[in-house]
Amino acid sequence: MPICAYDDSQIGAPEPSVVVQRYAIWGRRFGHVAADGPKGILGVSEGAKTPRHARELAVADCIAQGGDAELCGGEPLLTFENQCAAFAWGPGGAGIGTSVDLGRAETLALDTCVNSGGSECALRYAGCSLPEQTGWSSTPPPILGLPRL
Repeated sequence: MPICAYDDSQIGAPEPSVVVQRYAIWGRRFGHVAADGPKGILGVSEGAKTPRHARELAVADCIAQGGDAELCGGEPLLTFENQCAAFAWGPGGAGIGTSVDLGRAETLALDTCVNSGGSECALRYAGCSLPEQTGWSSTPPPILGLPRL
C-alpha cells in the first residue's frame, strides 16, 4: 500500500510541494520448532531473518532445556515463514496449525490433534514470525506473476 509524503525540500518555492509516493519494504521472518520427542522438550525460535538461523536458534533452545543434541537437531517439527504456527499434542495424536492469525493456528492445531486420534490434546507451542518493515522505496513492488516494465 503506498504512503504519500510531502517533499519538504520544496517548501518556500513558488510552486506547490511535490507529493512523493513511498512503498513499504517488508522483510521475511522465519520461525522453527525443534524437539526431543522422548523427553517432551521443545526448542523454539521466532522472527529470524533466514530459515537457517531460525533452525539454529530453535535447536540451541532445545538443547539448553536439556534436550539431546542429536534429537533436537534432527528432523524439524515445524518451520514457518511470515505467519503464526501452533503445535498441539495429546496421547495418541498431534497436530500442527499455521495461519496469519494466532488464534486460527491454535484452533487448527488442536482440531488436527483430535482428528488424528489424540485425547486430551493441549497446545505445546503457539507463536508468530510475521514480516517486519525494513524500509521504504519509491518504486512500487512487483505484482506477482507479472514482469516489471
